[in-house]
Amino acid sequence: MTIERVLGGFTGFDIECDICEITQYLDFDWEEFNAAIAEAKASGWRSYKDEDGEWRHECPECQRKKEGKN
Repeated sequence: MTIERVLGGFTGFDIECDICEITQYLDFDWEEFNAAIAEAKASGWRSYKDEDGEWRHECPECQRKKEGKN
């Protein structure tokens, strides 16, 4: 699971796919975490808890590949 605050003078979040490790930057203030997650979902990202209770994230492309929709 990786959703991190972007540091170094920038605001926002990076969401990283747990399959291919592609990263998407979400341009939201740190206080707007829920809005950032909503934006990620609206652009096709999937977030869920695995059987160990860890958050997992899948980009739209990896979801298509898993479903056989190359």
